[in-house]
Amino acid sequence: MNGSSLPRGVVPPIPTFLDGGRLDERSQRELIQSLRIAGIDGILTLGTAGEGPTLTDEIRAAAIEVAVEVGGGIPVVVGCSGQTADSVVRQIEAAAALGATTALVLPPFYFTLSQASIIRYLTNVADRSSIPVMLYHIPGVTGNPFGIPAVEELSVHPRIVGIKDSAGDFIRFLQIQRTLDSDDFVVFQGVAALVGPSLLAGCSNSMCTVTALLPEPEMALRRAIAAADLDEVRVLMHQISAVTELFRLGSYPLPANFKAIAAMLGIGSGRPHDPAVSPDPEHLAALREGVARLGLLPGGDPG
Repeated sequence: MNGSSLPRGVVPPIPTFLDGGRLDERSQRELIQSLRIAGIDGILTLGTAGEGPTLTDEIRAAAIEVAVEVGGGIPVVVGCSGQTADSVVRQIEAAAALGATTALVLPPFYFTLSQASIIRYLTNVADRSSIPVMLYHIPGVTGNPFGIPAVEELSVHPRIVGIKDSAGDFIRFLQIQRTLDSDDFVVFQGVAALVGPSLLAGCSNSMCTVTALLPEPEMALRRAIAAADLDEVRVLMHQISAVTELFRLGSYPLPANFKAIAAMLGIGSGRPHDPAVSPDPEHLAALREGVARLGLLPGGDPG
C-alpha cells in the first residue's frame, strides 16, 4: 500500500446532522466547507461522533457522498463496524464505491473476544477490503481492546495502514507511536486533550471531535508548537481540555452533547439519532453556560 496516499495530519470526526430522519445536507456541507477553510487535511465520517453504527444504509451513503463531494479530493475516512467480517466488508465496499479512501474499523463489540480472535477478524476484513483499513481502538465503547502485540502483528498486513487510539492512555499511545508510526502505518491521537502532548512527542496526526466544531484551537496549537511558543501552547492546551470536558459533560452519549453544542454554534438542529435522546433543559443550560464561559457562542471572544 502506498504510504503517500494515507490520511495524515488533522482529520476531524464530523457529526451526521439529521432532519426528519434524513441527512441534513445543508448543515453537513456548511460544516465541511468551514473545516476545509480552516485547513484540515481529511475528514472522518460515520465514526463514534458521527453515530455511524446507528444509521441506515441510506443515510450512511448520503453522508459519504456529501463528504467526498464537499471534501474536494481530501481523504475521506469512513467508520465501519459490525459483528461479522461479512457485514463490515459490505460497508467498506459500499463506502469505497462512493469515493471513500480509507475504512476505520472497530473490532466486534457484543461478545468479549480474545486477542487471537480480534487479529483473525481484522485480518479477514483487510484481506477482502479494496481500500486501506485503519484500526479503531476505543475499548470504552467496544469492550474489546487492541492489545499492543495485536497492533504490532496487524500493522504488517499490507492493507492495515494505521490506528486511531481513543483510549486516553498516553503511556500506551507513546509506545505505539514510538514503535509503529512510519511511512506505512499512521498513528492518530483520538483524544483532543492529548493532542498537545502528542504533538510535542512527535505525533503529527489527530482525529478529535472537538476540532470538528472548533478547529482553530488545534490549528493555533500546532502553530504555537512549531514556533516553540510554550506560553501559548499551555493556554491552548487548557482551552482544548476545557472544551473536551463539555463534550463529555453528564451521562449523555457523545453525539448528544456534540450536536447540542453544534446547534448553539448555529449548525444543525441539535437532535441526536435514535437511540440517543436530546439533553434535558437543565443539561442544555449547563452546556450553554460552559460554551458561553469559554467565549465560544457566536459573537463571543474565545479565551
